[in-house]
This record gives sequence, structure tokens and C-alpha cells, in this order.
Amino acid sequence: MSTGVVPAGDRLGGMRRTVLWAGAAGAAAGAAAMLCYRWQAFPLSLLWAGACFAVGGLVGFLFGIPRTGRRVPVAGSAGTAAAPPAVRANTNLEEVSDWVTKILIGVTLTQYEQFRLRFREAAETFARALGGEPSDYGYASAVMVGFSVGGWLFGYLLTLSSTPVLAEALTSVERLAEEVREVKAVVKRVSHQVGEVAQEAARSRGGDGPAGRRVNPGNPGS
Repeated sequence: MSTGVVPAGDRLGGMRRTVLWAGAAGAAAGAAAMLCYRWQAFPLSLLWAGACFAVGGLVGFLFGIPRTGRRVPVAGSAGTAAAPPAVRANTNLEEVSDWVTKILIGVTLTQYEQFRLRFREAAETFARALGGEPSDYGYASAVMVGFSVGGWLFGYLLTLSSTPVLAEALTSVERLAEEVREVKAVVKRVSHQVGEVAQEAARSRGGDGPAGRRVNPGNPGS
């Protein structure tokens, strides 16, 4: 009997599809606007827009990385929570995300005037490359702000919707690595036991030979 509750995986999958479609639609709309403004400058505008979108997407990715504990519980094969094994989470990227996020927020708040001046210089450079007409500065500013914010939203939402999938894949890899280590330990233990048996057999054969008979005077064949 269906309960009408959508599984979390389906919801996240739907969210990823929505983010991808929204990103594609936004990029298409922005490209159409740039093409309508001045089609001769479309390649240059596309380069600037792509760079802003990439930077915004990277920042959104860093903002979207979730905070986790030092140990991540892994569900057992029976699906119960009784004494589940655990894998140690790699928090390097999480720490870098935390540092970069704090640095970006701190620099933006404390150095707002410098940030505004640097943005204005970049927009003026873009506008001069377009031809330096009075409307080019506003167009350049709109492209930079629009694609930067759009890239941030795209990277942030895509990271949020993809993190559980990545965590599940990482857990599977860690579990497989643990099984491989266990198999190696078993093979090493068996090899050691086989070596001991071989050495014992070699010593037994050596005791039955001429040297063994000389060493053992009580041997009837000496």
C-alpha cells in the first residue's frame, strides 16, 4: 500500500534535474540577451560571462559543502542500526570550504570599498573591450553580476542536491577498500601458515636423512 511519501533519493534527483534545467534555461536566456545587445561582441561577452559563471559556481560549491562529523556511520548489510561499522570522513575539502567561506565574507565586509573599486575596474575593462560606448558599462556590469550570481546559485544548489549521492559513493568505496584490506590480511595469514608448514616439513625430512641420523645416536639406522 502506497503511503504517498516520496523517498529522499527521488526528491534529490528531482531537485538536481530542476537545477540543471534552470541553469540551462538561464544560460540560454543570458546568451540570447547578449546576442541581441550586440551580436558582433557576442564571443567576447560569452567569454566574460563564462568566467563569471565559473567563479560564481566555484564559490557556490564551497558554500554548499555540508558540515559532517568526524565519523560517518555506514548501514550494515541487513539495514539495521545495530553496531554499524564506521568509516572516517575526509574533511580536507570541508575545512578548505570553511576557511574560504569565512575569508570571502570577511574580506567583502571589511574591504567593501576595495571590492567595489575592483569590480568597477573590471567592468570598465570589459566595457572598453566592447567599444567604450556609454551603454557598454551598464551592459558589462549586468553581465558580470548576473552570471556571477547565477553561477553561485547553480553551484550551491547542485552541490546540495548531489552531496548525498557523493557521500554514498564514498561510503561504498571505503567499504570496498576495507574488504580488500581484510582479504589481504587473510591471504597474508594463510601464506604465513603455509610457510610454517613447509618449514616444519623440511625439518622433518632433514631429521630422517644421514645428517639427522648422525645427530641422533639413538636412531636404529645409525
